[in-house]
Amino acid sequence: MIDPSDLVRDRANVRGADPRMQHQRLDDRLRYIAQFKLFANVPEDVQIHFETGKNLFVYAWYVYRFHMVAEQHILATLEMAIRAHLAASAGGDTPRGLAKLLRAARANELIANERLSNRDQWALERARWRHDCAQMQRMNEEGLTECTIDYAHVRPSDEDMQFDWLEHFIVTLPDLRNMHAHGSGALYPAVGRTFEIVQELINQMFSDDKRKE
Repeated sequence: MIDPSDLVRDRANVRGADPRMQHQRLDDRLRYIAQFKLFANVPEDVQIHFETGKNLFVYAWYVYRFHMVAEQHILATLEMAIRAHLAASAGGDTPRGLAKLLRAARANELIANERLSNRDQWALERARWRHDCAQMQRMNEEGLTECTIDYAHVRPSDEDMQFDWLEHFIVTLPDLRNMHAHGSGALYPAVGRTFEIVQELINQMFSDDKRKE
């Protein structure tokens, strides 16, 4: 039986928070999504598309399943932006599909690992994830039911620092987009990282410093 929270809202509860979002204040959600911004020189239609995705994220506070709609929309924004830039710079046909578009953007030096502003933070997060996995393995081996996670001495390895994020995005983002586009029962609220990645790639493409030194 479908849970009432997944049915269309009636007049009595159309303005209330989805029961799964009652742990978060709407003001906090608005502040969080407001941090994602595209550069002023990004084409206006791309900016509008991006802002629509942000609004979908806001309204997921009312309808939890809008998280998936927001993620699908923001990935379409990325595809739209790459296509627009390649069409303007190459003056011809553009590849079909997000994976091919991302590869074309990389080949044309519109995006590069070296220019990812969040690269150091993402490397630290990889190191912390590896630390978490090691702690969970230790708990299993020693039969522990709890442990204290301390990141004070966790540092990214050389592998973390040199991780090929663009290849990772080329592989994972199209799969994510296709999952949503073809219909899926997947449901999760953690789509903020997708907004972060899309913002990063679009802004890098339209920044003044797009080429290798």
